[in-house]
Amino acid sequence: MTLDDPNLGPDMAREGTVEEQVRGKNQALFADYAPHTSQYTRGHLYPRCYSDSQECAIATYTHTNAVPQTQEDNNTWGKRAETAMKKIIDDQCQNGVAPVVTGAVPGDSWLNITRDNVNVTEGVNIPRHFWTAYCCRNKTSSGVLSGAWLATRGDKELIVRKRTQMM
Repeated sequence: MTLDDPNLGPDMAREGTVEEQVRGKNQALFADYAPHTSQYTRGHLYPRCYSDSQECAIATYTHTNAVPQTQEDNNTWGKRAETAMKKIIDDQCQNGVAPVVTGAVPGDSWLNITRDNVNVTEGVNIPRHFWTAYCCRNKTSSGVLSGAWLATRGDKELIVRKRTQMM
């Protein structure tokens, strides 16, 4: 919730610790997803399984790390990108460590939300694409290994593309 209240400092804060008048001004709230739970989940961009500490794992549950995904898309992304990338990093990167970047590209669809008893039709954006990438020193050579996955929301299913490279 630091996007809503920068006075809280650099660490993520629980929704209830942010003053009510600024809560939800710059990021989604739990209540924004509540009316849409039959259709969308809070899909993590940076997955919990990449965290090396409990503190980091807890930080993955913030709304700054979440985008609306169907449960099926979330499962597909987890299996085809997150799990695959974690295995590559563990097996092929020096010390099993790699910087990871992740993000989403806004789409044309939105979750309707309510703010101050007003219906907001463009409340939480449903991304058209989300992506993740890593780069590391190869564990068996002096080379560099990198990889990226891009997911595109299709009409009926999530399309996941992978690209890896060794330099």
